[in-house]
Amino acid sequence: MLKPTNFSVAHGHEYFGFNNEYTKLVHSLKKEQESNRRLRETNYSLERFLTIIAHDLRAPYNTMLGYSTILIENFESFNRNKIKECLVNLQKSAKTNYQLTQNLLAWSMIQRGDIKLDKQKLNLKNLIDQVINTYENMAEQKGIRLIGNCPDTLAGTLDKNVAISVLSNLVVNALKYTHKGGIVEIKVKKINQDVLFKVTDTGIGMFPSVARNLFKLNRITSTAGTKNESGTGLGLILCKELMHIHRGEIQVKSEVGKGTTVLAYFNHIS
Repeated sequence: MLKPTNFSVAHGHEYFGFNNEYTKLVHSLKKEQESNRRLRETNYSLERFLTIIAHDLRAPYNTMLGYSTILIENFESFNRNKIKECLVNLQKSAKTNYQLTQNLLAWSMIQRGDIKLDKQKLNLKNLIDQVINTYENMAEQKGIRLIGNCPDTLAGTLDKNVAISVLSNLVVNALKYTHKGGIVEIKVKKINQDVLFKVTDTGIGMFPSVARNLFKLNRITSTAGTKNESGTGLGLILCKELMHIHRGEIQVKSEVGKGTTVLAYFNHIS
């Protein structure tokens, strides 16, 4: 007949204490592994992001260097029209780099938490007109109609700099992927005290799988526009983060061959 095992209460406590410590250790190791995995993914995304940014910064500079060299070497023989053509292309490349540099600065400020909101009651038509005036020359060069649709007296409470930055990036993106003869339109309406902007284009559109990844840093891609304009996707990621700071939302509706609509919903609450 087997004798009962001499396993005291004290030994039982020691066993269960060891088991609890082992469980905690395993849990801690799993958390550390998950943290390391996320860190590796973040580092990979940032490396890929910086590679794309460097590539798209280099392209306009190559264009600027090329046209400036042509102007210098042929200045005496070129007529006024040829000189103007080179200057227009120089300006176009400079604007591309300026917009990308502005987006990089804004993105870095967001990462550091340096952006502070200053919400004010603003005339929304004036806001839209300011964005249109900035980019109407770009629209004209591509043969695209850039129009605003807003009542003269409509007002809303939001941060002016954030709103202009978001709308500017949405308009630039819409112009980039719209063919000659197309339309880009900015509409706005009030929902209670909140403000909803709608930027619609008649451009090339995109598949749902592409639209779902537009605002993800780890899915950022360089996609050329309808006139081979460079594009990193940073502008849309910046829009998403700025809308988050404003406690708002941004959504994309698109259909291949029919165009894209982006909805930017600004919450007026501080």
